[in-house]
Amino acid sequence: QVRPVHRPPRSSPDQHPHCRWTVIIDESYPEVPFIPAMDIVGATRAYHTELEPIDPDDEGMADYSGPLLSDVDFGAFSHSALVRIADEVCLQMHLLVKSFTIAVEKRAKDDAALARSIRTKQLIGIAGVAAERIHKALKLSADAKGTLRVLELHPLLNPAAYVYADVDPDFVHVRSSPAYEDGSWISLVSPVADLPLQAIVQAVDPHLRA
Repeated sequence: QVRPVHRPPRSSPDQHPHCRWTVIIDESYPEVPFIPAMDIVGATRAYHTELEPIDPDDEGMADYSGPLLSDVDFGAFSHSALVRIADEVCLQMHLLVKSFTIAVEKRAKDDAALARSIRTKQLIGIAGVAAERIHKALKLSADAKGTLRVLELHPLLNPAAYVYADVDPDFVHVRSSPAYEDGSWISLVSPVADLPLQAIVQAVDPHLRA
């Protein structure tokens, strides 16, 4: 049973942690009731995507099974495990986006343009925030090189098993992929619909253009 104690936005800047939940594991609790959207999400390519296995011989922890922790010591994990965790987080984001899409399209009814507009605005917001955090966390340069590295790691283009993209020193090449088939984030971006990309590059440097 998962219940929020408080969620963002915080009532005060001094409130820590930003987000707090209680988690109770009890076999006597009833299962979560079925909703039709679960079958829709379960039929997506994202749901069936297989990620690269963790190398058990890599230095550091290669397994994160065990008791639930209030915080995670990422430094204890191996490089292979961290890559896998990052891929899992990105894949979970795409699954959540599919759920969001189902809800938006249901409310927009037959107005496909409205649904796409709402989904694109959501992507623009998340794209910029994620890019800013990646850039800051890795202390990347505020130039084209740093921007390409942010794009390479951004959830818009990850995980690699789901979104097919190649990043070289001058270009980002995006190819048809399972993400396109699912109508995921990448399907909202094109040469004539580049605002999500602009949000990413301008989070690195406001003067840059995609």
